[in-house]
Amino acid sequence: MRACGVFILAAFALLTSCVSSRPGRVHRFGACKPVVQGREILCDGAHMAAVECHGRAEGSCRALAIRYHDGNVAWLYQAPWFNPERPESAFERDSPYDWASDVEMTPDALYLWYRTDDEIGTRWIEYDVQGGMQRPVERFRIVELREIRYRGDVVQIPLFDPGRDNPDRG
Repeated sequence: MRACGVFILAAFALLTSCVSSRPGRVHRFGACKPVVQGREILCDGAHMAAVECHGRAEGSCRALAIRYHDGNVAWLYQAPWFNPERPESAFERDSPYDWASDVEMTPDALYLWYRTDDEIGTRWIEYDVQGGMQRPVERFRIVELREIRYRGDVVQIPLFDPGRDNPDRG
């Protein structure tokens, strides 16, 4: 009986690891209450993190990341050919697929949501900004949280490409 329980637990752990991923480390913002302003997350006026969009074109990104104040970068989405060491690689292929778009964040910086479009189809992803975990979600979950919990008060994130944009415009 115990072996069966261990097997079920191991199978559950394996399935869970396939569903979610951890692109970033855990970041706790301490006792402050995070606030989203534009593409930045602030705590008591101090910069905690910022959203980056590499290879931006028409409201979409070839690579989407959050750069935290400690220098850690959580790569949330990358086109298959994108190389973080060479951000200009985002423009090396012309493809109607492999984009992240519709980036929005809850005003308390708890969740960031975005849509990916690739050859498989469209997927919606939810990223836990402090927990560093992301997972695919049904669009209904995003709509439900946005409209019920946050009463429509979510922040549309301006897409800032650090390789092409001036920081004071981001």
